[in-house]
Amino acid sequence: MSTFPAVPRVNESKVIQAPIEKVWDLLREGEFKWWSLVSKVEGSNSGPVVGAIRKIHFKDGSISEIRILEISEITASFSYEIVNSEPPLSVLSTYHTIKAYKVTENNTTFVEWTAEYSTDADQQTVQDSRYKRLDGLKDLERFIQSNN
Repeated sequence: MSTFPAVPRVNESKVIQAPIEKVWDLLREGEFKWWSLVSKVEGSNSGPVVGAIRKIHFKDGSISEIRILEISEITASFSYEIVNSEPPLSVLSTYHTIKAYKVTENNTTFVEWTAEYSTDADQQTVQDSRYKRLDGLKDLERFIQSNN
């Protein structure tokens, strides 16, 4: 039996009916303009740069500051951590990765959005994250289809 605590993890995915180039162009910017929960993002004028800070304003009035940790053109992935939040998060830390995979059979894109939380995350936090990721992926597809 392991003596290490389990890390709460949320992993949601969706096949987006669009080529990977179109999907990755949106994801790599870290602007979340496709997510219906977001009202605006500050700091995106720096472009997609590792270390850049984005201040994401949500429609419910909450604000999250994220730091871009990784952007990979090779694996079409984007990772970030939340460094500040108003109101404060109920967890010590959270790390997120959004990754896109080309589906060669029909030129669509499989997108995976993972969130890992510190061991102090409760079940409500994990479930809330799960639903937000699922809705966010649906929003991504709707945004791409409406901007074709």
